[in-house]
Amino acid sequence: MTMVLNKRVRRRWTDAEDADLRARIDAGELLPVIARALDRTQMACSTRAESLGLRTRSTVRPVRVGIHHEPVV
Repeated sequence: MTMVLNKRVRRRWTDAEDADLRARIDAGELLPVIARALDRTQMACSTRAESLGLRTRSTVRPVRVGIHHEPVV
């Protein structure tokens, strides 16, 4: 029995993909968007970013306006 692996599984990261990942994270893109653009899973992008020393955002955090604070103009 021959087992055929999905071509996307355990694909090595290229220097171009690393540069694209770094640029997208620096631009503030969210992890799901980056993963779709690079044709990778969110976990793969997150793990690679961590190994490159980058911090990612998976969601947009809402802006909180306190009850006792005046809105910023």
